[in-house]
Amino acid sequence: MFAVDLVNAKVANEIYNDLIDRGCIVGNRGTTFRIDPPLILTKIEFKEFIDTFKTVIESKKNGT
Repeated sequence: MFAVDLVNAKVANEIYNDLIDRGCIVGNRGTTFRIDPPLILTKIEFKEFIDTFKTVIESKKNGT
């Protein structure tokens, strides 16, 4: 498990919703959301999540 803590709750909620819409399993706790991958997560699945997470973060940074 790992968590990401953001300053802005609105942006954190948008990121959470985008990740859910893209099929990621994450938990939302205000400005913090948790990522709880299964124990059988493959390297490919992890890379797919990181790529998705990066895309979502960049979209918020660019204001889209």
